Amino acid sequence: MTGYAQARAEQDGWAVRVSVKSVNHRFLDLKLRMPEGFDLYDLRLRQIVREKIHRGHVEVSVNVEPGKAAPVQVNRELVQAYLKAAEALRQETRAATDMDVVALLRLPGVITGVTTAMPETEGEQERLGRVLDIGLRDALAKLDDMRRAEGRHLVEELRDRLARIGGHVEQVRGLLPHCVRRSRGAWIASSRNCSAVWASIRRGLLRRRRCLRNAAISVKN
Repeated sequence: MTGYAQARAEQDGWAVRVSVKSVNHRFLDLKLRMPEGFDLYDLRLRQIVREKIHRGHVEVSVNVEPGKAAPVQVNRELVQAYLKAAEALRQETRAATDMDVVALLRLPGVITGVTTAMPETEGEQERLGRVLDIGLRDALAKLDDMRRAEGRHLVEELRDRLARIGGHVEQVRGLLPHCVRRSRGAWIASSRNCSAVWASIRRGLLRRRRCLRNAAISVKN
């Protein structure tokens, strides 16, 4: 069955958001998407999914938000280019303005993104792994609830259709004696018509035979 679920877990200074989407398939086809550099948890999360789901196309997306501020990547070369262009424009126009650093950071391409850093120590990595486990198991539980609800809906729909089919069967069963009587009457009427036609043919043949016999007698005399 198809389904979609999302869960969020926060613990030990980490916030994790996990989404799971599944569609019907004969075998388990699992795709796992995580932030770059988090391959350490790939096998761990795949094993959790295999414990809960055995068939279907399953897509798991994991987003990790660090508990501490991550370093901001600033394109300093581009910043210098913006500053030189602004200074040249100020000299040409003789405008007396001060540079707004916040406005500078908002210019396109200055900030290239915020990175999610992998924990450095094994203890921190294990704590993050537990948060990932919690988020994934919660999302899988919600997915199972959604699939069960869909299954119950399908059962109710099938029962409703079977009830309607049963009602149509009873209607046909009630009309059956009438249909049999009509068919029997039509068969009798058809038989009578055939008998009348055959009798008419026989009379015609007898008349033709008598005419031939009388003609033969006339020829002899």
